[in-house]
Amino acid sequence: MRIIESSDNVFDFPLACRHCKDAPCIIACPVGAISKSNDGKVYVNKDKCIGCGACVEACPFGAMFMDPDENYAINCILCGECVDRCPNNALTIVDMDIEKIPTYLKELEGVTRITNRLRELISENR
Repeated sequence: MRIIESSDNVFDFPLACRHCKDAPCIIACPVGAISKSNDGKVYVNKDKCIGCGACVEACPFGAMFMDPDENYAINCILCGECVDRCPNNALTIVDMDIEKIPTYLKELEGVTRITNRLRELISENR
């Protein structure tokens, strides 16, 4: 999983592979290192991957990235390992209902507004 920090440092956004039906990363890979399993998940065979980054460029969501140490492509396969390894127990895997996304986004906007106002108040009282 890739974590994107918001520019205002209000929240971090976990970015997981969406396992696209017609995954552009699979099409972009010149050596066939990326495939889709029977259960619909997109997998990278790190032994086949040549580290060219074509899949990273092809992913419309920015969810594919390169391992900085071993130079092969990585995507989240929702295995839960990051949840288990998080030292603060701050991660969880949730099966999100697509229809509720606008509600989730409004909630995040509300958190951002509140946090920005708190920052303003703190700055005013310094």
